[in-house]
Amino acid sequence: MACIEHLVPTTTQQVQLLHCMMSKSYPAYTLEPCGKELGLDWTPIAQCSGSTHGSGLLYKNGVRTAALQPRITFIPTITLDGRYDQFQLRSSLTNLQQQVCEAYQGPRHQACI
Repeated sequence: MACIEHLVPTTTQQVQLLHCMMSKSYPAYTLEPCGKELGLDWTPIAQCSGSTHGSGLLYKNGVRTAALQPRITFIPTITLDGRYDQFQLRSSLTNLQQQVCEAYQGPRHQACI
């Protein structure tokens, strides 16, 4: 995730790639086929994930996770705008779109209508 977030230019492409990978039986082995399916250059992501730079990005994510208040009790923990609570977490696991729409402060998105 850390290398995808760092190297894939748009949030939409990041979500598409992660969705593709997580929808497969063995997500750890799907970067190449999912990258090709989406027309993304997957090679830099693979190189990053096996590098000290990738480890550093992952470490930074861990530091951010450890700093959450209240402390996390469940993985994955979903944060919106860097915040979370137990109610939001339970709701996000069953209806993430609704949680995102409720948290979003910009103009109403068509997916939230």
